[in-house]
Amino acid sequence: MSDSLNITPAQARAIVLKAATENGWISQEDRDNSPPGTLEALKNVRERLGDALEIISHDLSSANARFALELVQNAEDNKFTRARELGQQPYIKFNVRPTSIVVECNEDGFIEEHVASISTIGQSSKSKDRGYIGEKGIGFKSVFQVATAIHIQSNSFSFSFRYGEGATRDKLGIITPILEDELIPFHARPLTRMTLTPFKAEAAIPYTSLVAQFQEDIPDNLLLFLSTLKKIEILC
Repeated sequence: MSDSLNITPAQARAIVLKAATENGWISQEDRDNSPPGTLEALKNVRERLGDALEIISHDLSSANARFALELVQNAEDNKFTRARELGQQPYIKFNVRPTSIVVECNEDGFIEEHVASISTIGQSSKSKDRGYIGEKGIGFKSVFQVATAIHIQSNSFSFSFRYGEGATRDKLGIITPILEDELIPFHARPLTRMTLTPFKAEAAIPYTSLVAQFQEDIPDNLLLFLSTLKKIEILC
């Protein structure tokens, strides 16, 4: 499935479910039919893997990492074949709000390899096709410095990662995709949209500080150093 625009919603859902299952996710039906001991064992394994994943994520994506710049770099590495055919300039747009951060890019869109790569750490698609994955998946996962959840819509794909906070935090949530229903309309494709839900508790970054971070990390002259992207827009 190398052409993202030819992937059907049913195929996209199957790809996401496969990635989730590989990380220990089971459906509610299977959960209801599983012995309590099996569920407890699965929970323990996920918690231990989550502890290891959290350490790796913190080591490779420090608190000072510039997640906005990471997303720009990842967009720069994307393919924009269909957008160019439609006469569109490759772009990335950030809409920074107090309750959400919406990132849109008219890249070609996700394929199976992207979903597999973004659902793990230590695996990446080919370097020439990094897209939103970033180096070993860390570039993308830097968004969890500021967000408890991220909803990804890319053509026929619609899924989320939910990290949570406090007692609801799921450490494996940053690599376990969850199916969502809302798809990008056909007339708006190609388009990849990521909606970030910021932290609400003590870890939250004040809105004014978040805006300042975007302005600092993405200077007006950044496009001079990029070869693919032709437009970067920040709405605050």
